[in-house]
Amino acid sequence: MARPIVTRADVAAAQGSLEVPADAVVTEAARELAERRGIALRRAGTEASPSAPSPAEGGLPPAPEAPNRCLVTAVGRNRPGILAEISARIAELGGSVHDISQQIVGDYFSTLLMVDLADIESFGDFKRQLEALGHEGDYKLLVQHERIFRAMHRL
Repeated sequence: MARPIVTRADVAAAQGSLEVPADAVVTEAARELAERRGIALRRAGTEASPSAPSPAEGGLPPAPEAPNRCLVTAVGRNRPGILAEISARIAELGGSVHDISQQIVGDYFSTLLMVDLADIESFGDFKRQLEALGHEGDYKLLVQHERIFRAMHRL
């Protein structure tokens, strides 16, 4: 049976506090909105208290601190220097490659890079500038924040 999910929309409709089913998954966006609006998220069956409850009082544990990373995927025709081109641009933009996987099949390559974004001010700018490297007929780049994958696996 699927676990219930508490989303940002659930928190937006709440006032003061929101009772969360004991087995529910609370999205990161819902936690952030609840904190900004001062809404206490309470596990079902616990008593309300005037301040934000601790996990021992039946409140939700804090969201685990996720690393600020992204996955960069590149697929296209193989040629000398592609990996160097991609990794050099990541470094120029302030990213740091932490892990890499590459596969070459015939005349084509695919690579997946795990990039640390600790020194990146704007993920949107980083994504836009890095994806601009890919050209029609050469290779295509896709940049996705790791939070997307974490959220997919929680559902």
